[in-house]
Amino acid sequence: MKGEVCIGFISRWNATCGVSLHAELIGREFLRNGINIKVFAPYLESANRWWHHISICSDEPYVIRCFSEISPKGEDGRIDRERILNERIDGLIVESWQSLPKDDVEKIVWELKKKGIPSVLIIHDGFRKDITYKNMDMFKKVLIFHEGYKEILKGKVSEKKIEVVPYPYLPPVKRQRRFAEDGIIRFLSFGRQPKQEYEDYIEVLKEIAESYPICYKVIRGDEVLPYEYSWLEQEKRVLLLDEIYDILGSTDIHLIPKGDTKAKVVSSTLAQTLGSLAIHVAPATAYFEDVNLGKDSPLFLYKDRRHLKEGILRIIEEPIFRKRLQERARIHAEKNSVQKIALRILELINPVFLEDIKKVVNF
Repeated sequence: MKGEVCIGFISRWNATCGVSLHAELIGREFLRNGINIKVFAPYLESANRWWHHISICSDEPYVIRCFSEISPKGEDGRIDRERILNERIDGLIVESWQSLPKDDVEKIVWELKKKGIPSVLIIHDGFRKDITYKNMDMFKKVLIFHEGYKEILKGKVSEKKIEVVPYPYLPPVKRQRRFAEDGIIRFLSFGRQPKQEYEDYIEVLKEIAESYPICYKVIRGDEVLPYEYSWLEQEKRVLLLDEIYDILGSTDIHLIPKGDTKAKVVSSTLAQTLGSLAIHVAPATAYFEDVNLGKDSPLFLYKDRRHLKEGILRIIEEPIFRKRLQERARIHAEKNSVQKIALRILELINPVFLEDIKKVVNF
């Protein structure tokens, strides 16, 4: 059976966004375990229109770029359907987001269904208005990241079709660095978030720096922040997935900048980083609804700057508090590890695939 099953993905790929990361984590986990994949992704010209979704590396041989996304003005948006339907696949994963040409997706899924090939839909759309499918019941299953997404799906799909399958996390690793072992408390932020989303961290660290030796490294894909402090280091580059655990291995506290939204969302950044077991800090926004578990939360979520300062001081001064956060982070990353989530998605596509493949691969 090994090497015979092929799963298709309609998704962004090799791009700096949560849609792409989700597909890449699941797809590459399939590959590691002997399952072939084919990725149907946007044309590069289309993919690179949005600053936070640009492609960051060359495509692999199994990537087929065959559609344009719907533009912010509602224009374009067309899939070369025959390019997908002419490929041999045994199941299809559709990563659904706002600018995906959903009419074409439905036509593809319907044609595959007539051939007995199942499709599952993974909801990244944050608002009800963006879920424009006319008949979602044609999908074998509709996957959501947490219970909150059911609000935007109410009445659009049969309840029995919906499955909660959390966003996949990189697995936890053994922590080598002791907290501030070199005499400096090292903070890190990375990504492309708007500059104002760093303000809480800058203002609070200005106060912390009066009492403790700190270094705050900020790595951004575009221009650096408009601040200059002796404890602030900035780099202009995009971190690749393989680099993230390495840099977090020399970091004590990871500060995640994430503004609030009314959309249903999750933090793909947290999924990439939590398993490093650096201490994580973030604002209590919608991006962290699924991990806002009070005393059981795997990271420190703050309400305002005063709360942020109190939390950072506790992290610095209370080893037991740090240890509890790290243990909860380890449990959460392990429970939702990419291997477990990939297995679950494969089972939802077709349980037969899972039973046959478990005999010969590494699941």
